[in-house]
Amino acid sequence: MFNLTQMTIGELQDLADKVQKELTLRRDGEVRKIKEEILKSAKEAGLKVYFEEGTPRKSRKASAGGQTYRNPANAEQTWAGRGKRPRWLTEMLDQGRQLSEFIAP
Repeated sequence: MFNLTQMTIGELQDLADKVQKELTLRRDGEVRKIKEEILKSAKEAGLKVYFEEGTPRKSRKASAGGQTYRNPANAEQTWAGRGKRPRWLTEMLDQGRQLSEFIAP
């Protein structure tokens, strides 16, 4: 057996890599056996079975969003930078002001 406390970091990493590789091989073998059993049972029952291959999709996470803009005349009026610009912001931009002036702290 291995004495892990006396092994170097490199030796431990090599061992971990070998263990991970063996786990992957065994897991793949088990999955293959189970699929074969399912296909055999389905064939005996007169059914067709299809397996989806690949990794499952990762769920989409909402983006953190960009800047939040605030109306200096009314702090309750904000805009997250998505969708149509609010009227108060459009009017101020038409007056020559810059969007960066309205970034909320």
